[in-house]
Amino acid sequence: MATFPVFKAGALAVKTLAKPLASVLKESAKDHPLFRKACIRIGQLVHTTSTKLNMRLLGHKVKDIKPLNEAAAVSRGADMMGEGFIYSVSLTTVAAEVYRRDKIAEVKTAEKKRAEREKEEQMAKRFQNLHQELAALTQRSEVLTREVSLLKDKVAATDQPKSLISRVLNL
Repeated sequence: MATFPVFKAGALAVKTLAKPLASVLKESAKDHPLFRKACIRIGQLVHTTSTKLNMRLLGHKVKDIKPLNEAAAVSRGADMMGEGFIYSVSLTTVAAEVYRRDKIAEVKTAEKKRAEREKEEQMAKRFQNLHQELAALTQRSEVLTREVSLLKDKVAATDQPKSLISRVLNL
């Protein structure tokens, strides 16, 4: 069963809310004096830059560029700030998604390494147990070999008198 992508839904909600917030930013640029000045500067800069770029692309020499009136500069600057806000929100959500994926990958890698370490430890313990079992079996084999040798010697010792008696009787 697939899980609901909560993070992605949240990022989509933030992006959706960014547009109305950008509109509020644009509207507040008209009322707030400091914000208005910033918008005028940004609007004039955007106007100058785009006009120079367009003129150069068309092959014309750039001469003096007539500045925008204050209302147009405020509007253009507020539009740029709003678009910049929306772009920064989108960029932030993408960066957060990349960060989240990296963290998930780190956790998976750490879990995989932990599992491998546990498996290696289990194998080392199993090897140690097998080594101990082999040592015990080797020792037991040596004991049994000695016992068999002693038994053979006893059998041989008991067979010698019989063979002597049978030789004597056969004479």
